[in-house]
Amino acid sequence: MTKESCNEISCNIIKDLLPLYIEGLTSEESNSLIEEHLKECEACRELYEEMKKDMCLGVTGEESSDFKENLNAEAETIDFMKKSNKKLRLGFGFGLVAVIALCLCLLLARGYFNSYSAPLQLVEISSLRVEEGNAHIDGYLKDSSQGVKDVAFSYKDGELSIEIMSGMKTAFSENDFYSDFSGDEKIKTVKLADRVIWENGCDIPAFVADVYAAAHSYIGNMPENGQSVKALGVVERFGNFTNELQTSNEPYGWTLHFEEDMGRWNEEKLKVEFGYYGAMLIATIDNLGYVNFEYAVDGEAHTFSIDEKAADAHYGSSVKEAAKTAEGLYYMMKAW
Repeated sequence: MTKESCNEISCNIIKDLLPLYIEGLTSEESNSLIEEHLKECEACRELYEEMKKDMCLGVTGEESSDFKENLNAEAETIDFMKKSNKKLRLGFGFGLVAVIALCLCLLLARGYFNSYSAPLQLVEISSLRVEEGNAHIDGYLKDSSQGVKDVAFSYKDGELSIEIMSGMKTAFSENDFYSDFSGDEKIKTVKLADRVIWENGCDIPAFVADVYAAAHSYIGNMPENGQSVKALGVVERFGNFTNELQTSNEPYGWTLHFEEDMGRWNEEKLKVEFGYYGAMLIATIDNLGYVNFEYAVDGEAHTFSIDEKAADAHYGSSVKEAAKTAEGLYYMMKAW
């Protein structure tokens, strides 16, 4: 490599180092090399003088020293701010984790301590004894993860209402319950979670209680009709169907068009079943006069109909009158 190329390379390096040299950020060894070069190289020396004027903005001597000190102070400030920002980011991260942990704890505490009225379907009643104004109930929750928080009683006009308050099982709440009520007036009806479970000495099974609770007054109310067929288990028994209501003239009627072929059924057995379900719908919907069941057996269309008169004749008494009480509905459903 020639001397000329070495000087050219040296000048390029010096030009790169001059801004740092002017700001006082180069080492002692670099300073010596730069100063030695400036003595020999007029071009670099002129560039140095020009750069110094531009960067120092006319500051010389003592002021130049102050300028360098200011630059160093600014660098220290920037470094401090970087470290502070890092600490802030870490602090924010820890804070966010703490907030999330607190929210999780609150959610767990809510589930741990909160309670709700257990539906009848969740409760298994082992025994219910009623004598005049006194009652004793014991049983357990079917969901083993749930615990009983409280057993609450309220009495009005012969009706005793019981609420089993349940929630997440804890060390303070067991899965089973037993409790007593004592009053001065005679108990005629016992309800649990808005379902009648005892009436006039008769224990009311859960499925009867559901059908009784679904009773309503108007066949034109399709959502309530849906609750009635759900309580009776019509879909589970026969499959899906579509509805057709006749509410223009009395007697009002309901036609159920079943989608599934009933070839698997014995036809006589099927008619008995339709008679039972139709009578229960007529009994529990006040203004319903008849029910039609339209279905197919091996592809052949059939219709089975039952009206209020036929239902009364089969039962031997008014089905609508029987269904006015949970006790009456129970005996009718049992005897059909």
